[in-house]
Amino acid sequence: MVHNTKLKNNSRQLERNDSITLPLIIAFCIPVLLYVQTIAFELTQFDDKTIIIGNRSFLSHWGNVFQALLKDAFLLEKGSFYRPLQTISFMIDMQISGEKMWMFHCSNILIFGLISCFLFLVLRSIAIPTRLALFGTIIYCVHPLFISSVAWIPARGDLLLTLFSLLSFYSLLLYIQQNKKRFLVFHCLSFVFALFSKETAIVLPFLFIFYFFLKRSYKPIDKDYIICNVVNIFFILFWYFLRSKAIGIDHDQTKIIGFSAIYLNLQSIPEAIAQFGIPYSIAPIPSFTVFRSCLGSMFILIICFICIRNTSIHLKEKIFYLLWFLLLIIPPMLFKNLMIDYLNHRFFLPLPGILFLFLRLFPKKWLKNDDVSKPWIFVLVLSLVSLQSFISSKPYKNPLAFYTEVILKNKHSVFAYANKACIDEDNKDYAEAIIDFKNIITITPFDSKAYFQRANVFRLTTNYSAAIADYSKAISINPSYAQAYCNRAYTWECMKKNREAINDYTLAISYYRNYAQAYYGRANVEL
Repeated sequence: MVHNTKLKNNSRQLERNDSITLPLIIAFCIPVLLYVQTIAFELTQFDDKTIIIGNRSFLSHWGNVFQALLKDAFLLEKGSFYRPLQTISFMIDMQISGEKMWMFHCSNILIFGLISCFLFLVLRSIAIPTRLALFGTIIYCVHPLFISSVAWIPARGDLLLTLFSLLSFYSLLLYIQQNKKRFLVFHCLSFVFALFSKETAIVLPFLFIFYFFLKRSYKPIDKDYIICNVVNIFFILFWYFLRSKAIGIDHDQTKIIGFSAIYLNLQSIPEAIAQFGIPYSIAPIPSFTVFRSCLGSMFILIICFICIRNTSIHLKEKIFYLLWFLLLIIPPMLFKNLMIDYLNHRFFLPLPGILFLFLRLFPKKWLKNDDVSKPWIFVLVLSLVSLQSFISSKPYKNPLAFYTEVILKNKHSVFAYANKACIDEDNKDYAEAIIDFKNIITITPFDSKAYFQRANVFRLTTNYSAAIADYSKAISINPSYAQAYCNRAYTWECMKKNREAINDYTLAISYYRNYAQAYYGRANVEL
């Protein structure tokens, strides 16, 4: 009788193990197949060219692997981001494919597939039924909001952060359920890898400690878990030491870093919720809109109302899921680029908190009904969302397509117009570049740099009178614009007006005493 009971228990355990094999395969394959087209994509020239092509000599040599721990994400002396694990992963890609981008995209896709698997395992471990966990995982991973997380190579840091954060949380869940020390080791190591992937991981210990005591509050103090957190503190101090060596003082006036940036980024919270709830017209580089902010605020109120009214799970557990979202979305908000409102890939790790909450509150009675139409509803929803993501990821295939898509969905993005104009200029499509600069001037009439850059294009097309007019406008906006004086002088020179050229070169030198090009230009004219 005892033997038969053991056999039954073993067979049930085998069934449970086998029951997740197929879902895990599905969870991995669907996101990977969705984004496999990106392997043939080029760079977008949105940070990726600077990080990868601009640092190819560094990334090509394995001897620099330890130096990566002492460099910022752009491998500059002054920077704002510390992503050593991202840099090391790029070094691996560079060894395999050189300057060709297929391996960089392939790595993003494979990491994304692993994230999907661990998200599914986490969902099952927090008592979400297998079918619902698989549905939630796939819908999350094919969501159009996260296209940039996969198709845009510099999002690697967020992918690695999410992968190791989920692995760390899953290891903690296994330790709570089975009380085996090896899971604590995995929990600690995964946190360290997450920390060296992106700074956001610094808040993970607070989340994990909250969850641990939420589930183990009825038990005495766990010494092993205390030791684990002491080890985490040691690695945080070590990480902070290395980061302080790598990050210098960035004097870029287009960036704000610190708590003042949080205020400027607050609107991104309702925007994230709105786009997650209704994935419509998601731009690669979005901007704040009143509609999305109001919609997201309404969704937040609905979430709070449901949390208060629903008593199916403990209040502390609801708080944990909301804290997952709030605590993990705040660190990226400490940085503000004044040229960009926000970027969608920064929501990739915070939003699982909303997913956890939604699936835990999902009415279980809806799952008990064996209605044969439900699987087809799932397939239909999945197909529509996947199709949208598949089509929306195509603009990432090259720089021109990328910035054209940004402008199509964000018509007031000066940043996108400026970058597209530079691409058009490189492609010798000067007419299109002039249109781009005209759009920038329409949006920001007192942008001296836009007038200056359009004047450069006019000069290239030998439209010297238009170039002189734009250089003069740039100077009227910024009277100390030395480069504008110098370029206007060169244009005068092309028009054989040497006296005007000498005057402008002299003015350029008066505003910038060490302007070698201006001295050289004036000398040529005087000669």
